[in-house]
Formats: sequence, C-alpha cells, structure tokens
Amino acid sequence: MESSLWIIFTYYTIEFASASARFFKQSLAFTGVHQTALSLFRFVAALGRTQVVANTLGTFTLPMVFVLGGFVVAKDDIQDLIVLGYYVSPTPMMYGQNAIAINEFLPER
Repeated sequence: MESSLWIIFTYYTIEFASASARFFKQSLAFTGVHQTALSLFRFVAALGRTQVVANTLGTFTLPMVFVLGGFVVAKDDIQDLIVLGYYVSPTPMMYGQNAIAINEFLPER
C-alpha cells in the first residue's frame, strides 16, 4: 500500500514519462523493491531476536546492500574479487533499481 500511494502521488508530479504503461511498470518495480526491502529487514529482525543484535546485524547488512547493490559503487568499479557479490547481493534490489532507471530513461520524449 505504501509504495502504491508513493507512486500515485509522485509519478506525474515529478514528471516521469507520461505513458500509462510506464506508470504501471514503475509501480510494479517499486512494489518489488519495497517488498524486498521489507523482507530483508524482517529477516534481520528474526535472525537477531533482540533489538541490540538486530540493530548490529542491520548496521552491517545495509552497507553491504548499498555497496554490492550498485547504489554506491557501480558494477564496473567493483573489484574482480567481489563482483560476484553484485549478482548475488543480499537482496535483488539491484535489479529493481536497474528496472526503475531503464523505465525512466529509455522513453522517447
């Protein structure tokens, strides 16, 4: 519900591509990324069992998601030893980020 409301309120306000098919693709990609993030943090919370342990695990998990997911370091800049981590990153958010970027930057305007 949260990701759907976010897309409904911001998609045309930000002036993304105005085609309705792109709106639904963007909505699907955002919903997938949102569900993936929720699942990751629920997993960390279930694994940690207490708030202190879960916060510690989350502190190490979130930078791994950012670095290996292509948010901070681009895939071409990751060293050869850990480039496999890009493809098997803790969450498939990298694929969602790529889908959102491709959906926005490939329409003809």
